[in-house]
Amino acid sequence: MPQHSLDLLLDPAADARVRERWAALDAAGLPSQARHGSPTNAPHLTVLAAPAIGAELREEARRLLADVLPAPMTVDGVVVLGRGPYVVADLVLPPPGLLDAVARLRASVPLRAASGYGTGPWLPHLTLARRVQREDLPAVFAALAEAPGLDAAAGVSVRRWDPDAGTVHPLVGEGAEGAEDAGAPPR
Repeated sequence: MPQHSLDLLLDPAADARVRERWAALDAAGLPSQARHGSPTNAPHLTVLAAPAIGAELREEARRLLADVLPAPMTVDGVVVLGRGPYVVADLVLPPPGLLDAVARLRASVPLRAASGYGTGPWLPHLTLARRVQREDLPAVFAALAEAPGLDAAAGVSVRRWDPDAGTVHPLVGEGAEGAEDAGAPPR
């Protein structure tokens, strides 16, 4: 069952730079998020994933995240995640206020222990490629070494991903004013 998620989106310059890194992998014939053909595909940090994200959780996200956005973040190196095939990502270090807000939000997810979602610590990262085979890792690292780097980014908004409908809904931050999920403007 696909997971619903809350995704932290980037400022335009960082978004463009991540897409350049995706393109470098794709041009090298390697797995890349550039090959994800959905119109909702965008560089993001998944704040949480859950079987459902109801109105109460969306309101809690607005309450906790509105005051910490935009959030300047440091991007600090490439990381390999998983047990194979792997996810290759840029590791991100958010500011303490965002880390605290996300920890509090993740702790509020209903049924988190029973479902297994949101039970571990948040590992902020920007996915560059999925389903990378072990033998492709050296080529991935070489392609990324030649691609434009990314040292900093700002998290500017949060969207809700609804995999059942294949849609995203602005929740808080830039572009969320007046959106269906946005609720009342943050104070």
